[in-house]
Amino acid sequence: MAQEYIASLPSLPSTPSPTDLVIIEVDGVATYKTTYANLTALTDIAITNVSNATSSAQSDAINAQSDATLALSQIATISVLSLQGNGWNALTNTPILSDATGTDLDAYIVNVTGTRNLGSGLNTWTAGTIMYHAGGIWTPGPTFTTITNLDNVPNSTTRKAVTANQLAALTNSPNALSSANPVADKIYVDAMFNAAGSVAVKQFNTIQNYETDGFKSGDGLGRLLSTLGYTNTTIQTKFPNTYALRGGSFTTAWTYDTAVIQESTIKLKYLKSMRLQSEDDRTYVVNKQIILPAVRFDNTEGTNPYMFIYDWGGTTIVDSRTGGDATGGLFYKVPVNSSDANNIDIEYAHIHKNLRVRGQYIIGSYAFEYGSTKRSQFINIDMAGYVIGMYFAQMLSCKLSDLNSFSATTSGVKFTQGWWTGAIPAETVSQPRIDNCRFYTGSATATGLWLENCDSIGGANLQFEGSAGKYGLYYDTLAGASTIKNAMFTNLRFESESKYTNALIGYKSRDGFHFIVELGWHQAVTAGTFLMETEAYDGTNPQVVLSYWDNNGGATAWRINNLNQGTSFQLNHVRLVGSPQNVADILASGTTIFATTMPTSNRLQITPIQPTA
Repeated sequence: MAQEYIASLPSLPSTPSPTDLVIIEVDGVATYKTTYANLTALTDIAITNVSNATSSAQSDAINAQSDATLALSQIATISVLSLQGNGWNALTNTPILSDATGTDLDAYIVNVTGTRNLGSGLNTWTAGTIMYHAGGIWTPGPTFTTITNLDNVPNSTTRKAVTANQLAALTNSPNALSSANPVADKIYVDAMFNAAGSVAVKQFNTIQNYETDGFKSGDGLGRLLSTLGYTNTTIQTKFPNTYALRGGSFTTAWTYDTAVIQESTIKLKYLKSMRLQSEDDRTYVVNKQIILPAVRFDNTEGTNPYMFIYDWGGTTIVDSRTGGDATGGLFYKVPVNSSDANNIDIEYAHIHKNLRVRGQYIIGSYAFEYGSTKRSQFINIDMAGYVIGMYFAQMLSCKLSDLNSFSATTSGVKFTQGWWTGAIPAETVSQPRIDNCRFYTGSATATGLWLENCDSIGGANLQFEGSAGKYGLYYDTLAGASTIKNAMFTNLRFESESKYTNALIGYKSRDGFHFIVELGWHQAVTAGTFLMETEAYDGTNPQVVLSYWDNNGGATAWRINNLNQGTSFQLNHVRLVGSPQNVADILASGTTIFATTMPTSNRLQITPIQPTA
């Protein structure tokens, strides 16, 4: 089968066969693709033309190069500007322009020559040139020339300045650029460049760059590759990176959206700019797991850390996976083994933002399944229809913000120990920061935010809701793990439509570590609701500090379920059953406030919710 190579100087990585495909990249973005035979033919022609300085073929080649350079220069300039109206008359200032009224990147083609001061000095504005607004002033640009020389080159077998492939590519190049024809072929401007003057512009890498054969991705139709006329053979050349990654599992039973997204995401590992974004207002229907790159293709152990950035642009992804395909994360980035996790994968940050994803409540399905990253962020993501919205392990210094997890049947977000080969709890801890998120639970066994095997957690402004739930927030250091330390949260709000079956908060820890929550509120309290359920591992002494907690149920509502005597409590201005004012009040009526086991007096400190008389 034909291989693919990325063209680079001074040579290709190995000697390809004539039928192998060579991808020519501009600034790291795939721009052209041709066979090695064609590329060799182009090279041979170029050498022949240059070496024979007296031949007409050399003259034709020089003309072709000059015209191609001119065309690219004109395209690079015109493609980044926003042409206005039908041109500008410099003699009469029609339409009326001044430096103060322009918007950067606005542009006009001058159709009548004139000398005029638009606010920054006299300029002669020549017909046929472009003028553009940059840095607060109008600036003259280059003249646009009709490209004709290539049309005059004979196309004979003995004197051909361009090959048939080149001629076909040039057929679609713009000719006689004007305000009526300002659009350049996208293939020529799919790279980073600078416009004239001081305006720096970058053409971003988008999912839409990887669409093929004129089909549109993200139209919400979920069309299979087979219905669009693809075969299991043609998809190998249309989506080469996907085929290289997925092999025989990549078939025409995939949706077109799935193939385009998989091709665009895996391609990131080969690009200079490891950022991918989607055009707005798209709805992708994805029926297979998307495997995300873990590391850049040239990365070596412990050096040159990178980040992968995915900006989904507010689009929706409909997870239509079924059967065995629905198991695990729709987006999947997990190390192969503990060696990769601890030495290579961990150096990469992954950033996902501005996405709405919808599953089908299939057992074992997640929206995201991630393991072993550093400094990763998940921002403004809305999830529904999953057993677990996000399933994480070994996420060092990661941040979750502005998430909405609706009606997860196990957990909206769950951090746990690593599940890859050789993973152990002590080496796969996570360090999350969680802010401004909403967790809605939809079953009596579900937990909103499940924190397991985490080290030094922080969070603020979290909302817990649901028709039913086991815990709103659950924190478990895991048996046998000794690396777990403190957790601190601020401003938690619980608004369950029925009380959580266990408690608003569950805490299971050891070794004198602290769990601190400042400022909490429960909107819909039923009498007898447990504010907290605690358990100490191995008879040790974890410590709970709750400050400024209140509820709608008043003095008859809250209790604490202390499953053994190991946990110490410091309660500062917390409303409890019977409104106790001091430790003696609690010890005197312990069966009312503490269920199961009372703490000993030296493990309980209370500051009353209101001063004593």
